[in-house]
Amino acid sequence: MNPADILRQASELGISLSITKDRVQYRPKSAASPEFVQALRQNKPAVMRHLTETEDLAEIIASLTGPSVDSAAGIATRLQKGQIWLNEVNESFYAGTPTTTSIQLSRMMALWDSLEQKLRGAYGYIGCIHGPGDSCPIDTAVRCDGCIGSA
Repeated sequence: MNPADILRQASELGISLSITKDRVQYRPKSAASPEFVQALRQNKPAVMRHLTETEDLAEIIASLTGPSVDSAAGIATRLQKGQIWLNEVNESFYAGTPTTTSIQLSRMMALWDSLEQKLRGAYGYIGCIHGPGDSCPIDTAVRCDGCIGSA
């Protein structure tokens, strides 16, 4: 069982996982089967890395949607950074070494799209998020509407 499987099973069982110092905490304990606890113990380092990366994901979501997004240039920069992050996560996911779950990845893609809609709707931004005369990479996990519309 890999960390994503353990997190998926925890979710299905209604168990929340967290890190406290060097331990993985799970609640409610009554919902955890002996097999789940054994898998959690056997994969503790990998689960801890995965949970830490999930916390990083929460920070990324906050940075993409936070109140400091107050200009077209600021939003475009955040979209560019988000595009790089989504590419890295997407590559690891399809390489069989996921750093996030498919649900988290799809949520981040939806957030990226929402941020782009804000850029275009609130600021009337036209063209690629990388700037005039530039374009998103062809092989990227997400392309902006400016590039999709010109393809």
